[in-house]
Amino acid sequence: MRLYEGDPRRVATILPGRGYTPDGPLLHYTRRVLHDRGWTVREHWWERGAATTLDEARDEATDVVKGAHAHGLHLVVGKSLGSLAAPVVVDHGLPAIWLTPLLREDVVRAAILATLEPTLVVGGTGDASWDREVAAASHAQVHEVKGADHSLEIPGSSDDSVKILRRILRRIDDFVGGLEA
Repeated sequence: MRLYEGDPRRVATILPGRGYTPDGPLLHYTRRVLHDRGWTVREHWWERGAATTLDEARDEATDVVKGAHAHGLHLVVGKSLGSLAAPVVVDHGLPAIWLTPLLREDVVRAAILATLEPTLVVGGTGDASWDREVAAASHAQVHEVKGADHSLEIPGSSDDSVKILRRILRRIDDFVGGLEA
């Protein structure tokens, strides 16, 4: 776990994907947005890295979210595999940002559909784990990126991928600003 100290009353926990660590551009800059706003940010790294199974990720993510001990606002940001924390996030009534959530996994889908807390769901139409109908049926704010893959990039176009990253980060910044209001 990497810790970036900030306001102890505003804590964000970042849960990565299987092959997309917190150093990946989307999570790296999400951490920067949060930390620049003064948040304490906790970056989790899977114990077994890319070999982490769905069950292991669910158990690890549950322990990490339960262990946050935030005295105030606790935001969970999950990328792909990290979205397996959705049930515990919903059970604890926490706001969340889900980046390419595994909407085809029953536990993730059910949790995202059940949440009433502020939630932002971001996915791409070129991602097999994205389900537009589930996202639209939830109470979440939805940001869908046409043609984006599971990394929220456009294959073959670094320029378009950077533009998408900027738009997503603005959306995240706006969402976090709404939590702070």
